[in-house]
Amino acid sequence: MKKLFYTTVLLALISCKNNSNTSLESFQTITDIFDKQEIEDLTTILNFFNDQICSIENKTNIIECYQSFFERIELTNETGNFDLRISFQKQQEMYRQISENTFNQIWIFEEGRRVYPLEKKSYVFEIIRFTPQGKYLKFLSVFGRKNNVIKNYHENYITVYDMSPIVVVDVLSDYKHYDIRDPRVQLVIAIHYLTLNHEFESPWSEEAEMWIPSKR
Repeated sequence: MKKLFYTTVLLALISCKNNSNTSLESFQTITDIFDKQEIEDLTTILNFFNDQICSIENKTNIIECYQSFFERIELTNETGNFDLRISFQKQQEMYRQISENTFNQIWIFEEGRRVYPLEKKSYVFEIIRFTPQGKYLKFLSVFGRKNNVIKNYHENYITVYDMSPIVVVDVLSDYKHYDIRDPRVQLVIAIHYLTLNHEFESPWSEEAEMWIPSKR
């Protein structure tokens, strides 16, 4: 009976550990770069992403949430329907929960335009990128010194400073090489897919007059 009791307690503790809030502040890779407020905000971002994918995948164990999420995204991409299912409205609400400084250390907005000459229409849309001199890219660089997968991700990104197809496909097809037991890796995956979700869901607006690209 005692053996059964201790076994039950041990399994419960393991389950809680697998599903507890991520503690990013326990890593020097994080604390050497980000201050206390920024770490709290990064935790908010990560917890939001974890809650979203666990809800979407109908799982409770965080590792199973990531595995199921990866497998589903890989499958939907093969069918031509890259469906993240992350609520963009809730994502925007999450933005308001973190400081402007932390947001700016990760992301920067730029304006993009797409022209359709035959329709005589031009559309403006929002491009979200990692801040070139921000702390997040510095974190990727430093973390990449000890993690070859993250090093490859960082190098692919800074080649064009954008979510290029190479960057997207790397995470999509090589997700098994990402150690999702590491909260820092979870953070990279979270920010990666939240960035893509913003790009996919951000609305376009039609310009009043057709915009003609510069020939310079």
